[in-house]
Amino acid sequence: MAKLGEIRRAQLITTYGPGALIPIEEHSYIVVGLDSWDVSSVDGEIREPRLERRLGVGRFVLPPSSDSEASAARDIPVLRFPRIYSCSGCHALGRYSDIKGIDGLCATCSSRLVTSRFVVVCEAGHLNDFPYHRWVHRANPQAEGPDHRLTLEARGRSAALDDIRISCSCGALNSMGGALGKQALKALGTCSGHRPWLRGAPLEACDLTPRGLQRGASNVWQSITESSISIPPWSNEASRFVDRYAAAIDNLPDNVMEMVIEGMIASAQTRTAVAEVMAVIVERKRLKAGEPPTMLELRQQEHEALLRGRVDDGQKQDFICVIPDKEPVPSPVAHLRLVTRLREVRALTGFQRLSPSGTTDLPAARLSREPVGWLPAIEVSGEGVFIGLDLDVVRKWETDQRVVDRIFRLGGAKDSSGNDLPADRTPNPRRVLVHTLAHILIDQWSLECGYPSSALRERLYVGGEMAGVLIYTATSDSAGSLGGVVGMAKNGRFELSLRQAIARAAWCSNDPLCMESGAGGVEARNLGACHACALLPETSCELGNTLLDRGVLVGADGCPGFFVTLLNG
Repeated sequence: MAKLGEIRRAQLITTYGPGALIPIEEHSYIVVGLDSWDVSSVDGEIREPRLERRLGVGRFVLPPSSDSEASAARDIPVLRFPRIYSCSGCHALGRYSDIKGIDGLCATCSSRLVTSRFVVVCEAGHLNDFPYHRWVHRANPQAEGPDHRLTLEARGRSAALDDIRISCSCGALNSMGGALGKQALKALGTCSGHRPWLRGAPLEACDLTPRGLQRGASNVWQSITESSISIPPWSNEASRFVDRYAAAIDNLPDNVMEMVIEGMIASAQTRTAVAEVMAVIVERKRLKAGEPPTMLELRQQEHEALLRGRVDDGQKQDFICVIPDKEPVPSPVAHLRLVTRLREVRALTGFQRLSPSGTTDLPAARLSREPVGWLPAIEVSGEGVFIGLDLDVVRKWETDQRVVDRIFRLGGAKDSSGNDLPADRTPNPRRVLVHTLAHILIDQWSLECGYPSSALRERLYVGGEMAGVLIYTATSDSAGSLGGVVGMAKNGRFELSLRQAIARAAWCSNDPLCMESGAGGVEARNLGACHACALLPETSCELGNTLLDRGVLVGADGCPGFFVTLLNG
């Protein structure tokens, strides 16, 4: 099979996973499901026991690549999609297999064929070619056949859809004007339930109304990922040793396990101790025997590890977290930690179409026809700073009725379609406070630490005994550990940068419109936040640039600002 193009492995997790459309030169292709990937020769598994248990898989796999060190590795297969093309010469419109001739040119006039610009999708994840025949004949439905030959012609007077004209040999004529409206295709019937990325998959029953989109639109495919940071005991050399020899260790009888492991350690010439390896094995057995952890429980475990810290003991560790030496911590910040080394595993669990990723409780579209026991993932390393707020101050502030009333303006626990929001997307004072603080600090630090804001990420710890954020950089190479982020909490820079960030949050070049115009943004889930003050690149934000409000930081419309004393001081 010929190689059609190249993308980075990380993009198969974030941008071009199964079900996504990839433009390659003048054509478009769809990435097929995981059950069509050849991972038998992949050059390395990725292990993260907590996340594996959470997602119900046995392992994570780095997306395969023929450029890897594994000599028999294969690339990711793709299929041609959309299947509808038009001719740049005679304007014939039809399936590629029907209108192509020699060398992929038009069978009628030998002109270049052009991939259809439009597709139809639904919120359940289904995808199909745009129904040009039914759109043209919507006033007088006709069955498809040889008497109905379609043509597509762009008149060129403007870039508007009204200037794209679809005509049929029977005399029917229509433009694409209005074809991409939310209810434009309602009269043509419900969704076809088509899943072209799953080879041989039957049509699914679906009663949703499909919607037309341009195939390059960002909401045609939006990844759903989950991630976990490696924390003790999963972050030390003993854990990696168990990963390496997991198949053998799982089959060892308990009465000889310790003796055999001692011999394995000696053969491997690793510095880890037998007791450390046995402790990891016990923890893994306990993890497998218990209920799968929720995402909140994973975050609680990480939060505890961040507060507890971990010094560098000279061994190979994936998690080093220390209290900065003599660094002033201004109230109402209670905890400050330097995470000089961290490892994060990001796994692709599914995808959505139309709705922003993670904003509804609709099930994610499937990555394979049947579960394959693994998920594609990437392993990234980096550094960061953890900021924990004073819980006593937070609890007093978040129960103030003026704060509650302001957050009420962001809506309740359902989206605009009436679907329940995931728990981590539901507006509450603490989540909006911590999230907005993360954004203004990322924006401030990007000016000082040498990283652009798109290279910094937030990890929110909200709920129960948690009110903090980890701001970190994590990349698939060593560039994520250059020390620029941890430098923001050394030599007195943290207090200065926090004060500067709060001061900048007090005003916006779009004020008073930004602060006083009411709820806006995606699903009207923001108040005082716009691109000039609080919004960040999508790669940086966990919540899709929602649940943001500068007013909770500095005060607005009678709502007391959490950091108002720091601002005035």
